[in-house]
Amino acid sequence: VIKKFDLFDHFEDAPGGGTIFHGIPHGWGQRIAASATAGATSGSETGTASTEVLPIDPLSCPMVEEWLSSLRPSPAQLQAGADFIGSAELKANPECLMRCVGEVSASKMLGDKAGPPPGEDEAADSAWMFLANNLQLFAQGADEMVAAAPEDRKEDVETLLAKLFTPRGILFHLRGLARELWRAAREAPHPAAGGSAMDVDAGGGSINWSACWAWDRHIGKEPFSEVGIVGDFLLSAVAML
Repeated sequence: VIKKFDLFDHFEDAPGGGTIFHGIPHGWGQRIAASATAGATSGSETGTASTEVLPIDPLSCPMVEEWLSSLRPSPAQLQAGADFIGSAELKANPECLMRCVGEVSASKMLGDKAGPPPGEDEAADSAWMFLANNLQLFAQGADEMVAAAPEDRKEDVETLLAKLFTPRGILFHLRGLARELWRAAREAPHPAAGGSAMDVDAGGGSINWSACWAWDRHIGKEPFSEVGIVGDFLLSAVAML
């Protein structure tokens, strides 16, 4: 999770409006924050996000759906995720599971908080617009991610973060993963992961826990994979709100 720090020590007003971000040790994250000073276009690669894009569900966008399909756990990974909980492998390798204290599943928590369909949860819609228009909040975490990445992954990590930390990247890709986690928790289990039965949660809804745990393992198993990076920043985004 991105560490808390005094953001206001790092800002100043930019000529012509917007904000300039200072004080990032590695420097790469400054390019994220700099994009927030450009002219605004609805759902643009740079600039600020317009409320016009909020009603658009990322899952309805073919490009986002295609991207998400490359991140989803396979049937074999769904089975492995279901088997991983309570296993000796988990006890030996706890770092291979994305976890959040007090939650049965971190991915379910992320989907519940950040993944409701646009228009169904006003607080979630407002939170996503806030994040899309405050890209500087991710700057320190982005620099730390690039610095920590293995040498053979740094270029790929930089390319991914450059795509992710734009208004469009936040509202369609980062929110797209949150929507996928929300959907996965509510879909009937794949036959490879225990048949068609679903558990009932405390609120009376049906929850596909095997899919939730599969996503927890899928995100946590490879920290510098694409799904691992996007999952980590989604967890950080929810923690900041």
